[in-house]
Amino acid sequence: MSYDLRVIGAPLTSVWEGLGGAGEDELLWTRGDLAAQLLLTPGEIGVGVVGDGAREFEELLREVLRLADGVGARVHDPQFGRDIGPADVPAVVEFFAS
Repeated sequence: MSYDLRVIGAPLTSVWEGLGGAGEDELLWTRGDLAAQLLLTPGEIGVGVVGDGAREFEELLREVLRLADGVGARVHDPQFGRDIGPADVPAVVEFFAS
């Protein structure tokens, strides 16, 4: 399964550092059979997720949402065609796992 998310807004530096990307513009986040490639660009953080692991995906998703909320950024889910928030986590994880 592959899944994409976009963190949009400013400032994204603290979100990026919270995800472990300080000093880098690309980051690989892995847990179990799940891998996420994160790419920092001037206007967004792109998150591309591949693999299996609904629990690991949920962990990443909740962390991205938490960090984005902390700086007033938004998380856009292209699969859903809209911005998402914490209330959307169960539906997004279910979609990922299906």
